[in-house]
Amino acid sequence: MSIVILGAGELGSYMAKALSDQNKHVILIDRDENALDKFTQKIDLATIKGLGTRTKNLQLALEDKAVLFIAVSGSDETNLVACTIAKKMGYPKTIARIRDISYLDTTDIDLKEIFDIDYFISPEIIVAHDLFRNVIHSGSIKSEGFGHGALQMRTITIPEKWKESSMKVQDFPFDGEACIGFILRKTEPEEQFLFPEPNQTILPKDEVTFFAKTDKIEEVLTFFDIGNISVKSAVIVGGSDIAIHLAKILEDQKISVKIIEHREERCQVLSRELPSATVLHHDEADMNFLLEEKISRSDVFIACSSSTEKNILAASLAQDSGCRDVIALVSDTTYDHMLQRLNIPYIVSEKISMTNRVLSIISGDSLVSMTTIYEERVKVILFKVSKNSKMIGKAKKDIPFKETAHLIVIFNKEQVEFVHEHTLIEEGDHLLVLCAPMDVEPTMQMF
Repeated sequence: MSIVILGAGELGSYMAKALSDQNKHVILIDRDENALDKFTQKIDLATIKGLGTRTKNLQLALEDKAVLFIAVSGSDETNLVACTIAKKMGYPKTIARIRDISYLDTTDIDLKEIFDIDYFISPEIIVAHDLFRNVIHSGSIKSEGFGHGALQMRTITIPEKWKESSMKVQDFPFDGEACIGFILRKTEPEEQFLFPEPNQTILPKDEVTFFAKTDKIEEVLTFFDIGNISVKSAVIVGGSDIAIHLAKILEDQKISVKIIEHREERCQVLSRELPSATVLHHDEADMNFLLEEKISRSDVFIACSSSTEKNILAASLAQDSGCRDVIALVSDTTYDHMLQRLNIPYIVSEKISMTNRVLSIISGDSLVSMTTIYEERVKVILFKVSKNSKMIGKAKKDIPFKETAHLIVIFNKEQVEFVHEHTLIEEGDHLLVLCAPMDVEPTMQMF
């Protein structure tokens, strides 16, 4: 069985490598022979040179028992047409990458239904909302929502003067409302990564990831001596599509926006798309310019250009200039360790977001979503218990999870329940599981 990807650009190439690393058989289609040759010099996989809307090319890939067709070319229209043709030719599932938000509006017409496409994915919009969530959750290194917003995951650094210093996990005073997921202890010479046991202590400077019901987030942050700070102004570096979506979300929340972009023609686009924003044409990594613009007076600085390296540099400069909160967009999780040392919160790019979404789709109905954090050391996975699941009727204590796999929350009819040893699993439950990458496959097989 194979997965066919149309588009050997930055997103298609990243996805092809990621899926290949997961031992999936991938066929990459693109009309640019140079792009295919450049990619296959690094990764050994099948390629087809030609247009993704030509039936002969799709038929050639289909003969290799293709189970999924993913169109991620630079053109929404090409992606729509290619997916429609692929579906008519017999591809079981199709996914179209969409940039234009108007295609996602189903108020008057549902294009997904008309074109007979299984999934529309707009990774730029997903990432823009991820960035926005971090903007409004000031004080958290990372944040994530689950269960239609009923549950929040937050990663924070415990203040040095925390009043409950050396508290044990079992004494965390939010039983049934919140729990500690894992702890990163920055000791020398090596960091300790801990799935907490009841007697495990929480120390100042620990990086703690906790899960809490949304209406309890403020209480938990206050317990850890961390409070949310209101945001009224934001500086965005890089005029990407993500920046445009993010700026619109921020402006809808009455947050003033200033965007710095070095390409003059892109500045013109930004000015048209964002008439209420201040658009500055300048080098984003010019420290003197950042000081002149008094970015330290802004509530948050977001580096979301297409370059991970430039984003990290810009975020570091913003920190040095006195900016209160900074966030960087990164497309390579190998920078995770460095960003933690620099104390720079970050969000993964649209490439990683879309790849995670595709992996969820490939895994079938049981896997709803999967998030990777801490340099691939932890997977946060949301499973759905199907009617044929072997888990139905079992208590947590009777489920043979691997040592690094931890079931922490059950969503049932939009209710959040933090599990204990005797919690029973029912059909239709959504289970949130933390596990190490090596235990992902054995955990998935249990569902």
